[in-house]
Amino acid sequence: MNRYLFILGRKADLAFAELQTVLHRISKLQPAIIKKFNETVIVETDSTLDGQELMRSLGGTVKIVRLGEPVNSQQFLDYLVNILRNETIGKGKIVFGLSIVGSRDPRQIRLIPRTLKDKLDKEGIPSRYVLPKQGNELTSAQIVLGKVTELYLFSHDHILDIGKTIAAQDFEGFSMRDYGRPYVSPQAGMLPPKVARMMVNLAWEKPPEKDQWLLDPFCGTGTIAMEAMMLGINSLSSDQSPEQVKGTQDNLEWLGKQTHSDASWKVLQAEAVKVSHSLVGPVEAVVTEPYLGPRKPVREKIPNLVKGLDKLYLGALKEWRKILLPGKRVVMVLPEFDVGGLVKKADLIIDRCENVGYTLVAGPLAYERPQAEIKRQIFVLKRKEAIPDGKNQTVGKNNTAQAASRKTPGS
Repeated sequence: MNRYLFILGRKADLAFAELQTVLHRISKLQPAIIKKFNETVIVETDSTLDGQELMRSLGGTVKIVRLGEPVNSQQFLDYLVNILRNETIGKGKIVFGLSIVGSRDPRQIRLIPRTLKDKLDKEGIPSRYVLPKQGNELTSAQIVLGKVTELYLFSHDHILDIGKTIAAQDFEGFSMRDYGRPYVSPQAGMLPPKVARMMVNLAWEKPPEKDQWLLDPFCGTGTIAMEAMMLGINSLSSDQSPEQVKGTQDNLEWLGKQTHSDASWKVLQAEAVKVSHSLVGPVEAVVTEPYLGPRKPVREKIPNLVKGLDKLYLGALKEWRKILLPGKRVVMVLPEFDVGGLVKKADLIIDRCENVGYTLVAGPLAYERPQAEIKRQIFVLKRKEAIPDGKNQTVGKNNTAQAASRKTPGS
């Protein structure tokens, strides 16, 4: 049995939902035992995971650790030394660090590395250890930039697990796509690439196929399409703003040159509630952060703002049903306003989703910045085959029967 520890990002529930979805798509992992402990997850499987490949897909997982068999408190130092000894084969000096999660005394974060170094010195193995900059775990930047061999000590359920990090998040890549893109627009919202990546992953129950398409009908600066491109997924982006359309095109062209991705993409100018008029074929996923209201909402105006947003979102869901294939998913952000003691959610569509042809799969999965007045709540919906009254069926040129022809959706 192979055992792996996944270290999740700060929004563990969202990251865990993404991880479960991605692992479920990997047929070789079925069945797998998945256990969650706060911001860590243990996966046990007969299969061997390619940590680097899996990490390239995930947005919410910070590190992947290969675990050995559980050990007792008398054995763990010998196990740690053995891991480091094996790491030095064919190498010179080794740089290592220790991260501790679980219930062990955090003071050991400073005591154990010194002890390990002393044991290695006695064997004639030169070494240097690195301590966490804060807390009890090294950051991805520390282990990647410092070329550090990271050991993990994880206490849970009266068990002591030891492992070695085999993959770390590509923090530089996410940062480059966030801050290095040619076009940014604060007015269009600043959806973090990691969140966009998690949303894209949540949209696919099965591995995406080469001729399948994702739609983002509120594309803004194209963050969702960019993360789809990183996963090799074709994207169709639309926005009613000509500036956003041009900006998204610039960003996708720039990223295509950076990555040489073979994913296809198109950008159209269209309203989210009329986007079916611009398409000639169906899509397999809708992933979007819609308009969430003004960046600085006024407390007194929030009730009317929420009513307007609820109407917009409900109309959009009805529209997307015309072009989204049955059984496929919508992953979208809904806002929660927290201004001057007033907390108000624009989530009426969740109560009414069954009436317009969707079922709720997951949510709310929260993502917000500290002290944010507009908090993101992410929901996953699935398009039903039919709705109770038989209305709102797919019609005209966008009939889902066109799926067999696999036409490119963008006209």
